Amino acid sequence: MELADGCPQGSWKSTFYRIAPWLILGPITGLLAEGMYRNIRAHNPVLASLYGVALPISWYDLATSGGGAVITLKHWFF
Repeated sequence: MELADGCPQGSWKSTFYRIAPWLILGPITGLLAEGMYRNIRAHNPVLASLYGVALPISWYDLATSGGGAVITLKHWFF
């Protein structure tokens, strides 16, 4: 069985395309980017836009929550 790009299903190229967002963006934002990409390709623009809105919000949340945790640990130990 072949995919749209001509690669057989289960080949290393199709596997790499599936895990590329995880490798580039990380485990949380990678899922959101993959969901946005899949919904764009499946012609679901509303759901793709929801993934697109959630992506920068998750980056902001990670920065503020992670930064807050580092500051708290710094106050506890130093």
